[in-house]
Amino acid sequence: MSAALLDVRDVRAGYGGTETLRGASLHVDPAEIVALLGENGAGKTTLARVVSGLHRARTGSVYLAGRDITGLAPHQIVRHGLAHVSAGRRVFASLTIEQNLTVAARRRDRPLLAGRLSEVYETFPALRNRRRLLAAALSGGEQQMLVIGRGLMSAPQLLVVDEPSSGLAPAMIDALAAAIRALRDAGTATLLIEQHRSLAERVADRMLSLREGRIEPAGSAPPS
Repeated sequence: MSAALLDVRDVRAGYGGTETLRGASLHVDPAEIVALLGENGAGKTTLARVVSGLHRARTGSVYLAGRDITGLAPHQIVRHGLAHVSAGRRVFASLTIEQNLTVAARRRDRPLLAGRLSEVYETFPALRNRRRLLAAALSGGEQQMLVIGRGLMSAPQLLVVDEPSSGLAPAMIDALAAAIRALRDAGTATLLIEQHRSLAERVADRMLSLREGRIEPAGSAPPS
C-alpha cells in the first residue's frame, strides 16, 4: 500500500458520452502541496469532484491515508480527513464571517469548535478582525479566504482547492499563497487545482499537468 496521503489510481470519469479523465493518476504526500494545472475544460474540476465523492468515477480507485474511499459519499469522505473547497467562492452572503464558519457545527461541538475557529483565525487574521461583518461585504479575496477557512473547520488532513486564484488581484494571491504555505507547515496537505501558474509557482512542492485526460509532470516548482 502506498504511503501517500492521497493516491488516485487510473481514474476514468466523464459526463454522458464524454470521457474527460482517461486513466488519471496522482499522489499527494502528507504535508505536501501539489498543483494540478490544465486548460479550461481539461477535467481538473472533474478530478477534484471524484476525489471528494461529488462525482463517481467509471473506473479506477481513490485512497486517502491508505483507506479506499472510492464511491463513498462526500460527508463520509469529510470524516476521513478531506475537505473540498469548490470553485466560485460560494459564501452565505446574509450571514457573518463567523456564522459562515460555524454554520455546519452542532451545539455539542462547541469546545472543539472554539479551537477550530481559533486555528482558522490564526491562518487568516483578516477574518478574525471582521468576523461580525456580513460575508456579502467581503472582497473576492476575502471570500476566498472564508471558503478555505470553512473547509478547515473539519480539521482536514488534505484540502482540495479548486481555482482559488481566479479573479484575484496580485496582492491577494500573495496573501493566499502565504496562507497555503502556512497550512503545509502546520501539517495540512493541499491539492491545488489551477488553470494559471501564478499561485502554483508560489506554493507548490510539485506541479502536474492534466492533458488529454491524463496527468504528467509540469516541471519543477521553485523552492517556497
